[in-house]
Amino acid sequence: MGNEGKAFCVYGQSLLLSWTGFVCLDTRTMQALPPLDCLRFFEAAARHESFVRAAEELQVTAAAVAYRIRVLEAHIGAPLFDRYHRAVRLNDRGRKYHADVERILGDLSESTESVRRAGKGSRA
Repeated sequence: MGNEGKAFCVYGQSLLLSWTGFVCLDTRTMQALPPLDCLRFFEAAARHESFVRAAEELQVTAAAVAYRIRVLEAHIGAPLFDRYHRAVRLNDRGRKYHADVERILGDLSESTESVRRAGKGSRA
């Protein structure tokens, strides 16, 4: 148990040891992915076109939303919102990215629910 959460590199892949065992992750894929919590914050902010309303939905501060959006934009290397005094609007890049993120998070949610339903009644 002392190795939980530690990463090992084997043949160009990362191996994460967790309580469930080994999980193989291609390091290139993981580096290309943005921080996944930022995607949740982005999706809410994009849908509302408001950091304040996204913060209310996520039960965090508007500053926390703004911070995660800045982290995401830094990871991407481009702004996703046009910022105005006390307002934000998705730019063209942000609208395209939001459509993709919304679809992907929806797919992930459906897949998770499917696995959850299939796992009901079975023991691990």
